[in-house]
Amino acid sequence: MLEIGHILSLIAIVIALSAYLSSVRQRMYDLKRKETDPDRKASIGKAISAILIADVPLIISGGILMLAFAFRYFGAKIEIIESVGLLVMGVALCGLIYLHMCEWGKKVE
Repeated sequence: MLEIGHILSLIAIVIALSAYLSSVRQRMYDLKRKETDPDRKASIGKAISAILIADVPLIISGGILMLAFAFRYFGAKIEIIESVGLLVMGVALCGLIYLHMCEWGKKVE
């Protein structure tokens, strides 16, 4: 189904998106540490948890795609693994879209 170069490109995209989400999450942890208002702290904690909606399936898809790469590298073609990796990556991207749409609805303070 996918060429080995395409699998590596998808893995690179997964790594880049995961690094992006990790930096956002770390920034939110910093904000939470500095915050004194308990309600605001709880709100930031919920936002940190919401990021996992996209991050968890993204990491899972990266692992599956790495497995697909390993099989392809050693000569085995198991297309179902590639399909599952792409499907899980699609779920992660839907999570990112959902999070962005939620943010678009908020007012800028």
